[in-house]
Amino acid sequence: MCGKRQAREIAEAVLVTKTWPFTVAEPFGTMVTLRALDKIGSMDLAYRILKERWGAWMVDKGFTSTTEEWGANGSFRSGSYQGIMRSLSHAWSAGPAQFMIHHTIGLQIVTPGCGRIRLHPADIGTDYHIVCPLPQGDLTVESRGKKVTYAAPDGVEVEMT
Repeated sequence: MCGKRQAREIAEAVLVTKTWPFTVAEPFGTMVTLRALDKIGSMDLAYRILKERWGAWMVDKGFTSTTEEWGANGSFRSGSYQGIMRSLSHAWSAGPAQFMIHHTIGLQIVTPGCGRIRLHPADIGTDYHIVCPLPQGDLTVESRGKKVTYAAPDGVEVEMT
């Protein structure tokens, strides 16, 4: 088992400098990569992947839902492109929504019904504005510069860590 420093070096070699060969995981598998990057303190790299893959490979192509695979009309599963249709609205590919809520704002529900929650916002190297529905209404967490603010609905006690 390697330490965080060594894990960051591996992530850099695979995902940034691309000095090590690798196969890009499809959306569902990429969520494992994002969670691993969070564990080693590389949220900036996790968000670079989010912007590249879900942003450029889905949103910028005009998709209004999350596709099962990066290629809408084919698959690279066998190592080469094969023109087979995949789902254009795939729930497992919507992982960034959960990832941003859990890993970016660090939302933890302390008491049942969200009467008390804990937030542990991450420094991801960019500003963000996240709205998360709670039973009492919307929780909004915003990061501008290094300042993080939140607005919680009535009846929700928030602990910032």
